[in-house]
Amino acid sequence: IAVLIMALFYDQVNKGNRFLYLFLLVGIITNYLDFLTYPIAGLGIPMGVTVVNEIAGNLILQVKDSRVALDRGLANRIMI
Repeated sequence: IAVLIMALFYDQVNKGNRFLYLFLLVGIITNYLDFLTYPIAGLGIPMGVTVVNEIAGNLILQVKDSRVALDRGLANRIMI
């Protein structure tokens, strides 16, 4: 994205070495989005999770072609 902005607005970005701030801003946004999705990827749980059944406060989740059982406390910590 930063390279595209530099190509389109080269004159404005090149004034006063603003390109450094542009790449810094793009890096900050990229890292922020990576930190939002890291906990889900770290647990190995894809975005498509459905609740199949609830028994005595425990949840059975459908993850792709398999089922995973979690207690309610752990399931509440996973934000999807």
